[in-house]
Amino acid sequence: MNIYRCTNPCDLCPPPVIPPNCGCGCGPIPPFAPPPAPPCPPPMPTGGCGCGCGCTGGSGSVVPGATGPQGNQGLQGVPGPMGPTGPQGIQGIQGVRGPTGVTGPQGLQGSQGPQGPCGPVGPQGPQGPQGPQGIPGVTGATGATGATGATGATGSPGPGLSTASDFNPAALYTEGDLVFYNGSLYMATRSAPSGTPGSSADYSLVSVAGPTGATGPTGPTGATGATGATGATGEMGPTGPTGATGPTGANGATGEAGATGASITGPTGPTGAVGATGATGATGATGETGPTGPTGEAPPLNALYATNTSSQNPASNGDGLTFDTNQVEEGTAISHTANTAAFTLNDAGIYEVSYSTDATNGTSTGTASAQLTLGGTAVPGSTKSGAVTAANNPVPLAATVLVNASAGDELQLTMVGTGLSYSNSSMMIHKLD
Repeated sequence: MNIYRCTNPCDLCPPPVIPPNCGCGCGPIPPFAPPPAPPCPPPMPTGGCGCGCGCTGGSGSVVPGATGPQGNQGLQGVPGPMGPTGPQGIQGIQGVRGPTGVTGPQGLQGSQGPQGPCGPVGPQGPQGPQGPQGIPGVTGATGATGATGATGATGSPGPGLSTASDFNPAALYTEGDLVFYNGSLYMATRSAPSGTPGSSADYSLVSVAGPTGATGPTGPTGATGATGATGATGEMGPTGPTGATGPTGANGATGEAGATGASITGPTGPTGAVGATGATGATGATGETGPTGPTGEAPPLNALYATNTSSQNPASNGDGLTFDTNQVEEGTAISHTANTAAFTLNDAGIYEVSYSTDATNGTSTGTASAQLTLGGTAVPGSTKSGAVTAANNPVPLAATVLVNASAGDELQLTMVGTGLSYSNSSMMIHKLD
């Protein structure tokens, strides 16, 4: 606790904490009527100094008396003359907030403050929504054709028809496996079949061997394999014999004597002719061949293989044979709906077509025939015929041809004649380009 001397309470005591303009405490009272103010706070207990601080008292004990009742508010006194300016009083308590004043005019633009330090990098914002699809750019000009790369190694067989293999009596086949036997294609009709194709009921004929078709167009060149590692450098050939030394050039003329103490060398004579080049050394051994480049990608397979083992009797000449099962479907160039006759060639190009069927006449002998039609027109070379030597004696008919189809052409295997029935029919179509 601070102790103050009471010689001049208003000069030495610390100013009381009072609201501004309350008209009490130390300090001048303005000579004009102030606006109404809140009442002064009650004076702090004093020790006889007459201000809000304690003074040094006697050494006797202090017994606080009981607090008296609050007196009535006195009348406003007449303002006294202005006294000398007192010391700065302690900050008064916060007054009641006055109403907001009218907004002042816009101040002048302040000068540009100095650049503040760079703030820390903010966290990553959330992913924005997908922007709209941009307008496709103009197609660039076609670049020049690159040099033809070396033919890559033959790739491994693709899926689909390439799963057929040569018949092996020791192999264990499952139902649906395709095997080649004596040039014809057979399908296992049950798992673990017995016997050999052509004589065992456990194998059904899919396609007999037809004549060799025309050579198909050359497939696209595979991607260029990686350049092989550089072969080891061959040994250096023996050094050729040293060429003959050229004649010595003539000595230059002696220069004139210079001043005493200095000597000037005459110009150098011309260089002698270069000797003959020695024989070239033997060529070093050829380095090892680099590793084979990676296999080029196989062209996409577009093929369809359909069958119908049941017997069917077309109604009239030129009617198509139906196929109830699509055994293999690869790619989109060929489409066929089960239990229908038409095969649709969706893409223009060259197709290899093979068919086989067993034809017979149930009532008489004669000739049984079948042929392919493309867009309703017979395909040249596809008509096959056989003699029926006895009623119900089956005659195998088969052919393989190449057709140049337009997009959307329909291909059918049709009956030639009337009164015939067909069974064990199959159709295999393969797009070559």
